[in-house]
Amino acid sequence: MRHLIFTLAFVALSISLSAQTVEVKYFEPDGMEADGRTIHKKATYTLHTTPGRSLFLEHPSEGKVVDNFDEGEFSADFGTPVELWLYKDFKTRELSYKVALMYGKRLKAEDKIVPIQWQLTKNQRSIGGIPCQEAIGTFRGRTYHAWFTYTIPISAGPWKLTGLPGLILEAYDEEKFVVFLFDGLRKTNRPIIKPREKLKTTDYRTAYDKVMDEYVKMVRFTEAKMKKEGFDVSVSFQQPYTRELY
Repeated sequence: MRHLIFTLAFVALSISLSAQTVEVKYFEPDGMEADGRTIHKKATYTLHTTPGRSLFLEHPSEGKVVDNFDEGEFSADFGTPVELWLYKDFKTRELSYKVALMYGKRLKAEDKIVPIQWQLTKNQRSIGGIPCQEAIGTFRGRTYHAWFTYTIPISAGPWKLTGLPGLILEAYDEEKFVVFLFDGLRKTNRPIIKPREKLKTTDYRTAYDKVMDEYVKMVRFTEAKMKKEGFDVSVSFQQPYTRELY
């Protein structure tokens, strides 16, 4: 009898969710503010999802340059000048997203939803008051830890991460190069519509290589300029064959 009640409750919840859109806020942290308590958010994201499709938005963010040349330190984060989107259709496995290039250029990359072989762990914790369980999986060269909740049975998550029996509320790779932390959740009546921007379309591998090539050219230009001004700098990159395709 308990099993029957649980099953009926689960079906009712699924039907309710199918008529609504779940909106999840994420952020990437970048240290603490001066008060020592408030987290500075390096990047912010919003996921709009239903059981059938999702739209993931990366909101505009400012860049950050560290140029402490006396200590031999130079780093640059160019931020996100415009809002980027990533659309998924879970029935057709379609995945497309907007790519930002240098100098205001934009592309649309086409991909497919790739199944991730997740391994569930025994680790559990509460995120935003929501019970979650940990899963670990490898996707295109990176190992990710994802915290998902059975209480929202939508197999969706931030960016290209998906394939678990519940909504992913937090995810990060083992090097913490990619980080999505939970920042809030609500239900809305917003319909999920695939963006119709008129952008040149390419496959995701070509788009990734183009982004990397433009980045390398820009850094090489900066390196040459700094050397001309008398700085002793040297920049190295991974070889193309070691690039991880996301």
